[in-house]
Amino acid sequence: MKSGRLCKYGTGPMYELSEAAEADIDALLEHSVTQFGLEQTEHYYESLRHCLELLAENPRLGASAEDIRPNYLRFPHKSPVVFYCFIEK
Repeated sequence: MKSGRLCKYGTGPMYELSEAAEADIDALLEHSVTQFGLEQTEHYYESLRHCLELLAENPRLGASAEDIRPNYLRFPHKSPVVFYCFIEK
């Protein structure tokens, strides 16, 4: 299972994944299909999309991840953690 290009454009808040993030998600989904099956992986994928949309709409929800990378935030999503930065327009 591939993530495709998870991104949201339009009139509301938007987000875009880096190539490294896409590769991480693809690997996570491949592992998930093997370990948990397609149906559970699809549920996880939808919850991850929802999480990313939530962060696009509320970018300050995350905690500082300055110890990992300057100007980055972290937000837990189930088992993995989403690391991100945001640009105010």
